[in-house]
Amino acid sequence: MPQIVTPSVDLLEETCTELWYDPDELAKEKSIEGQTAALAVLEATNAIKMLTGYRFSGQQCWLEDYTVGSGQTRLRVKREVEELYYAKVVTEVCVEDLPEELEQDLDDACLIGDNLVRFNNTLSSRLFDPMYSSDAPCAPQGGVLRVMYRTTNNVPAGADRVVARLAHEYVLACAGDGRCRLPERLTSVTRQGVSWSVLGPDEFLDRGLTGIGAIDHWLNVVNQPTRGLYGINPLEVGVRRRAVLLGCGPDCEAASGWPDVEGESS
Repeated sequence: MPQIVTPSVDLLEETCTELWYDPDELAKEKSIEGQTAALAVLEATNAIKMLTGYRFSGQQCWLEDYTVGSGQTRLRVKREVEELYYAKVVTEVCVEDLPEELEQDLDDACLIGDNLVRFNNTLSSRLFDPMYSSDAPCAPQGGVLRVMYRTTNNVPAGADRVVARLAHEYVLACAGDGRCRLPERLTSVTRQGVSWSVLGPDEFLDRGLTGIGAIDHWLNVVNQPTRGLYGINPLEVGVRRRAVLLGCGPDCEAASGWPDVEGESS
């Protein structure tokens, strides 16, 4: 598993910034300043994150609010959960209503596997069943489930090697070095004393690749669609109203400037 590097403040001001390669190593290899190396690794890390659909990250601590239905007692959260700290149904949701520190308060909730949280929904004691609509009361309106948890480090093997290679190319590109291979498949053409470069017929740009074979091979492997058929259980689905990064690492070191609201998503 690649090691996640969090740069020191003198290199990058934002804490909880994930770098999938050590900028100190890049600085030694390329004989450049530490901050230049950190920025190159940051750009390469962000590029690989984007090209893999932001599915991978190191250990991060999140607070998330999900709209849940009446009688719903299970929720599948969006990220890969390593440890669950907090899970409660709340009736009022305020952006400022965030904990000053991460304390465990589960209220009989637990993680039952595969990012599935079982929680105590006291807003409804009876789930509406259309089969017995003649005598069953209408279920009350659902609430908002607030969860806080730490994600697992799911960065695939080889990510550090790929980020290192791409960061090398960014350093060469910034220095105007002719050995830069971004993209790799450029062909120089000279006719009647005029020279220009043309892109080969490859469709790597449209496919979300870089044009560098060693990197694109890795991207093709990790971006393979999951095989198999998976149904969606409506009793496990909730609309995510907000997501706040609280901290990072195994001890949830506080993120600078939080709450950093990620935004609404379904």
